[in-house]
Amino acid sequence: MGKGTYSGGGTTIRLGEDGTNWDSSDAAENRKRYTRTSRDDYKRPTKNEIDVELERESQVERKALRSFISQCVTEHAAGKLTALDPRPPKILRKRVGNAGGNIKWLEGNRTYQVLFHESYCRLRNENIPFEKVWGPRGR
Repeated sequence: MGKGTYSGGGTTIRLGEDGTNWDSSDAAENRKRYTRTSRDDYKRPTKNEIDVELERESQVERKALRSFISQCVTEHAAGKLTALDPRPPKILRKRVGNAGGNIKWLEGNRTYQVLFHESYCRLRNENIPFEKVWGPRGR
């Protein structure tokens, strides 16, 4: 048998106890095909890592929620709050849409109503009764 050659390397056949080995003189071909073998890429995340990630995601969601409710308050004070305006952030868009729009989404959750009321009072710089904003039963 002979050696086959090509630009940049060659192939050598070696006979051994385990049979025939095909080696290449090209160093790139001799490396493992999958270079991402570090343990971090393939290990399962620990409970602590999962908890940290969930906390980070929930912080981002809470911030978006408060910001969106503040936008709704601003629009409400200007008399422009509608089911579609203001547009919810991407993280909340599906939930708000499934609820039937901004107003129904706010009406459907007592916690959102309380946040809305607090923000509305801060914006107006006065203490307005909850019922005046949401009606006797939260609308």
